[in-house]
Formats: sequence, C-alpha cells, structure tokens
Amino acid sequence: MVVVAPGVDYIARAFFYAGTTVTAVLLGVKYAGPQFGLEAPSPWHTAALLVVAFPALAGIKILSTKLLNARKASSVGARLAPEVQGKYPGNVDILRTMIQNLEIGYPGQFLIAIHQNLRLLKLSF
Repeated sequence: MVVVAPGVDYIARAFFYAGTTVTAVLLGVKYAGPQFGLEAPSPWHTAALLVVAFPALAGIKILSTKLLNARKASSVGARLAPEVQGKYPGNVDILRTMIQNLEIGYPGQFLIAIHQNLRLLKLSF
C-alpha cells in the first residue's frame, strides 16, 4: 500500500481536474464543433470557453457532491448538518464579518448570531 502525503494528493487532483477540463474543451472545440456544423472558433473564443468551463465544472462538482452526501445520509436515516447560507458566493460576506469581529470585537460573536438563526429555523442539531 502506497501512502502519499495529503498535499501531494491535493495538488495531483487539482492538476488532474484542470487537465481534464482543458482537454475536454479543446477536444470538444476541435472534433464536436464540425459534427454540429460549427466552424472553428478563434483562439479568443476558445480561451473564453476555457475561462467559463472551470467555474461551471467546479459548480457541477460541488452540487453533485452535495447531492451524493444527501442521498448517502437519507439511505441510512441520517440528516446533514445545517449550512450557513451567505449572500455572496463562497460565503465571502460571512468571512468578512468574522474578520471584522476578530479585529474590533470578539472572534466568536458572529457565530452566536448564526447559531441563533439556525435555532429559529429549527435546523440546529
């Protein structure tokens, strides 16, 4: 059994996902385009497609992981832990509030408000 350090595994997975995304887009542009009667796009269009493909595939991966976890939990009669839903992608607003509390207030003060909101929604465990 081969044991690999977590950092090496993470970097290898990141390169694998990036490589498969780039390969899929480039092969799709080269081979699938002519099949559907599309002419070859310019390099700028291909670059724009690559830029759009990364966040789209990341979102698909996140949603599929959430769905898989929900199905696994329901199959054994469990429920998932509640998640805090922020206003901005990646919960950047919550991170910003926590950093502000760290600088000028108590670091865990915002977590109390989040927990109370979860209890009001009857989502606490």
